[in-house]
Amino acid sequence: MPVVVLGSGIIGLSTAYFLSLPPPSPPQIHIVDPNPDLFRITASGLAGGFLAKDWFAPPVAPLGAFSFDLHRRLARECGGAAKWGWCETEGWSLDRGGVSDNDEGFGGEAGVDLDWLMSGSSRATLLEMQEGTEEEAGTCPKWVRAQPNAFKPITDRMSTAQVDPMRLCEFLLSECLARGVTLHSPARATAIIDGDTVRVVSGDGSETVDIRCESLIVAAGAWTPAVFRTLFPHAPRVPRVNPLAGYSVLVRSPVWKPITPKEEARVCHAVFTSDSSGFSPEVFARAGGEIWLGGLNAKHLPLPPLPSPLVLPPSSTPPPLPGSPTSQIEITRTSLCFRPVSPTGRPIIGQVSPSDIFPGGPSNMNVFLGTAHGPWGISLSLGTGWVLGEMVRGEETSVDVSALGVW
Repeated sequence: MPVVVLGSGIIGLSTAYFLSLPPPSPPQIHIVDPNPDLFRITASGLAGGFLAKDWFAPPVAPLGAFSFDLHRRLARECGGAAKWGWCETEGWSLDRGGVSDNDEGFGGEAGVDLDWLMSGSSRATLLEMQEGTEEEAGTCPKWVRAQPNAFKPITDRMSTAQVDPMRLCEFLLSECLARGVTLHSPARATAIIDGDTVRVVSGDGSETVDIRCESLIVAAGAWTPAVFRTLFPHAPRVPRVNPLAGYSVLVRSPVWKPITPKEEARVCHAVFTSDSSGFSPEVFARAGGEIWLGGLNAKHLPLPPLPSPLVLPPSSTPPPLPGSPTSQIEITRTSLCFRPVSPTGRPIIGQVSPSDIFPGGPSNMNVFLGTAHGPWGISLSLGTGWVLGEMVRGEETSVDVSALGVW
């Protein structure tokens, strides 16, 4: 029986990718997305691409470590360094004042779920600051103009990494299509017929196809509640997923050069800092020579009905790269995207009880949720796709995600 995946972001693509792997004989898989540009104008393509192994609260920690190892393995087996910019990364905190005797704004209890995100502070608050010598941590980033003693190492290259998320999504989609996965885009799932069929209507309304399926995976990001209400209008409750808008800028600087195949030992950098205005920049220097700058959230910006390209006024773009002269910076992209966040700050991954979608009615369809990953969607993507695939096949999951099925 076919499997229908709603959403072509990195969660939906990761799920389709692992479900379509033989053996056994993979099911017929359909990906449905209303956006003709797919992930290229959504959080999956515009994110920072920072990956962490052990920055997660206990309920998420097993998935975080498992997903990070999958990222490393996929990059090794499929040439990720060249195809999507996989690169081991060193993490640093930067004291914007130059030299400071304290780490206010960065210290904090490991395992905080949501506070750092909603308050606009840095995700470095998820870690206890790790003391280390320069030899242990490597060399501080040269593309930020700051005194060396303004930096403090917080992670090493074995537990953090980076990818270009748009290129990773393109790889996953290409592999899925090569294996026979069907992409419906632009198209929307508009109804469930007889409890076992998904009605899909093309973007212009000219075509309708009914897909009988055994499993439906809702991976629609911030649009998950709207999709859920459309398909299950009599459901007694809806997944609690809120949109959190965030700005980012992609730049190039002459002091950060692309990493070549001959420089495999070279690492990327992730810099976390804050300033008095409450803006907590997160700056990621990628293997392709780009530098991604984000960290400015817009909590009250409403979610549009459908993903769409957004033109940012100059006043909306984040401040310049910390410590860099603006005359040397070439801005190549400014972006605004919506990340799905749950009230707990944890992702929602699991099978939906039939009583929550077909109250009092028959159903031969299994429904699964993969959403609310917040700013960790790229990092947790492969692990989420893997365990959702196991759930669809009725297998025991490789890691315990039972605490993430609560919504």
